[in-house]
Amino acid sequence: MSTEPFCWTVNTKGEVWTVSQKGGGSLMSPKGQYFAYDIAVGPVVADAWIISTKPRPGGNVIMVRPAAEDDWLPMAAPAAATKISIAPNGLVWTVNASGEVWALQPQGGGFLASPPGVAFAYDIAAGLDGSIWVVSNEAREGGNVLQSYNSSTKQWTPLAAPAAAISVAVGKGGELYTVNSKGEVWLIYPQGGGVLLSPPGVDFGQEINVGPDGTVWLISTEPREGGNVIMWWSGANQVWYSIPEPAAAIQVAGTV
Repeated sequence: MSTEPFCWTVNTKGEVWTVSQKGGGSLMSPKGQYFAYDIAVGPVVADAWIISTKPRPGGNVIMVRPAAEDDWLPMAAPAAATKISIAPNGLVWTVNASGEVWALQPQGGGFLASPPGVAFAYDIAAGLDGSIWVVSNEAREGGNVLQSYNSSTKQWTPLAAPAAAISVAVGKGGELYTVNSKGEVWLIYPQGGGVLLSPPGVDFGQEINVGPDGTVWLISTEPREGGNVIMWWSGANQVWYSIPEPAAAIQVAGTV
């Protein structure tokens, strides 16, 4: 890949691709296999992590492709999940099929970070600043309540209304990039307030992610063979740019 920012994606065929901003990319999963559902990339060490299509109690097998290797390696049982994000300290933050939030060590082991047996979360994002955010299962107009984790108190704190989302990502400064149930893309400040980043009243986005360089990546609602059009946000120009055909995806994770 070039030195320009690029992303890792999953398409409707379950294939994993790297895609550059200007178009072009590489198939990173076994050819012809329905391989992955979700994807994340480590913000410090650029390992790629997926929720594979192989079922396991609690969700699906988690796999990693280390930055210096060509193979996908499974995490040992009982680790399983439906959503994934990687923290700067290397912890693998997940949501499982029961809605529990687990922080997993790549070598095995981990801890439950949400109430046991409670369907607590739907989506999760780890920030470069060390913050952990979830889209909780508590409904609110515009989606669901966003909550942040305090590693000292082991408690979750909800973000005040009207903030709500169905997908969340954390920016370089701890700010949140979200998609709500209307398909609107919002920049939300944890201290309060926010900015609409998509055309008002338009069903614009589905999934969002922020790379370690601060590039914001979006799975739009515009269909294209293999999924939907992938877009990235130019903060300098306040414009969304579409990645040219044939790039298409249903999940995205930014890297550099």
